[in-house]
Amino acid sequence: MKYFNKFIFASLFAAVVAFAQGGPHFGVHVGLGIDGLVFSTEEEDDINGEPIRIAFAIGGIYSMPMSESVTLAPGALLNYAAVPGSKSSDISLDIPVMFKFFTLDYLYLQVGPQLGFSFYYADNKTGKRFKDRNTFNAGPTFGLGYQIDANSSIDARFYYGMTKYFNVIVPGAQSFKLFLGYTYLF
Repeated sequence: MKYFNKFIFASLFAAVVAFAQGGPHFGVHVGLGIDGLVFSTEEEDDINGEPIRIAFAIGGIYSMPMSESVTLAPGALLNYAAVPGSKSSDISLDIPVMFKFFTLDYLYLQVGPQLGFSFYYADNKTGKRFKDRNTFNAGPTFGLGYQIDANSSIDARFYYGMTKYFNVIVPGAQSFKLFLGYTYLF
């Protein structure tokens, strides 16, 4: 069954690429934003007020027009987030799969799921890896963008992690990200 699902996914991907209007394009995406936690329980004192971190992302996207007004744009972004003046840092790979809906000539709405895989996290006090942190995160991403010309665009995205950020310490903590980004298609 596992191979059948992979075959179906690969077939759908090939069909979308084959029938894409305007042809697919590879591109580079860079972004700057904030990364933080939302607490859904009353245990937020256990983490001693984890601050909002400044984040930078860079990666690639594959833009596939599906019609005149809809584009599928999956990507892979390397995300680095750190608290200025402290030892807290986080390095993760984010994989957004965005659908762009062009509402006006150059204005578009984007929505889609995002997966995140954390490679490294150091806490504020010791600088050592924090072992009780969940290394996988998933949730919805949505935003608004402006197509500057045929090859470049700017956008603002908001991501809300639906999986728990910590496994043990604060079970109700979830992550969020707010980014301003620039994309250039080749």
